[in-house]
Amino acid sequence: LIKQYPIFAPAVEITPPPSYRIEGQKIGRMTQRFSGRTAMPNIKDVSQHLQPPNDDETPFSFSMEGSPQQPNANLIPRFWSPNWNSQEAINKFQIELGLGLHGGAPGIRLLEPNGNTHTTSLAEVHLPQGHTGELLLIPSAEIFGTDSLSRLSPAISELSPIPYLSVHPETAAQHELSDGKTVSVAWNGQSAQLTVHINEQAPKQGALIPARFANTRSIQAPLWATVGGKAS
Repeated sequence: LIKQYPIFAPAVEITPPPSYRIEGQKIGRMTQRFSGRTAMPNIKDVSQHLQPPNDDETPFSFSMEGSPQQPNANLIPRFWSPNWNSQEAINKFQIELGLGLHGGAPGIRLLEPNGNTHTTSLAEVHLPQGHTGELLLIPSAEIFGTDSLSRLSPAISELSPIPYLSVHPETAAQHELSDGKTVSVAWNGQSAQLTVHINEQAPKQGALIPARFANTRSIQAPLWATVGGKAS
């Protein structure tokens, strides 16, 4: 493949050769729960002489036999851990939830965009114009903290962002907003103190706010708000 398509040449650098072993053992493609493989052909033969095919091209074996140690990220055959199944077990392979895998990156990027495609960012979306001093508040879901119950957990709470007002640099200049400063945002008779975050991907004439946080939960859809009060 590499001889015919040189663009794939880096692929051989990200994974070890077929001779790679962990303490002399291959890496089992299947979990320890696959111990019933010898019963698979019992409909034809009850003798347990089934032997998995040998794989001479990779460090893996076509069975559960192999080293019990967790391999590097680029050799993980499946996500499984006792009492955890499928994608639920990913947390056992990560340094921390949402961060990288133990042992480094699992792969390498071979193909780059050719430049013919274009993704529209929020900054390019045309928003209606409001009154002077108003911004269109747009709720934005967060990975951690959007759910009110999850925020009761200290481990989740420390990963949740502080209530923010994410604005485009041009919008920040128009409304005299400074990054990291706290401003008062008012809408429909309610108000909240939000920390300004300058974001080049934010929509112009609009602002992103964390959805369903304690002081923004009443904002379920985009609505106009007044940004005022002296920045602190």
